[in-house]
Amino acid sequence: MQIQFTFTDGRTVAAKVLPIDRIMFERKFSTSVMQAATVDQREEYFIWLGWHALHRQGQASEDFDTWLATISDYESGGEPEVPSDPVANTGS
Repeated sequence: MQIQFTFTDGRTVAAKVLPIDRIMFERKFSTSVMQAATVDQREEYFIWLGWHALHRQGQASEDFDTWLATISDYESGGEPEVPSDPVANTGS
């Protein structure tokens, strides 16, 4: 999953959401990313995931609320990826 942010100063930044970001999301919000994406779709969820990815990469040093105030728009680059079954992919 990738989320592209447009900031109030006109910059755009793409955040690639990795498994660590999804796990940290689940710990913070006590729900799975898949549940959040399909049932309880809150903008905060998607924006937080992108912020966490950028924060982890050192591209967002502010706390979430301070950073959020600098965002003018965002676009999600697809639904969260569902992990494939590793047993089914082994050909065994």
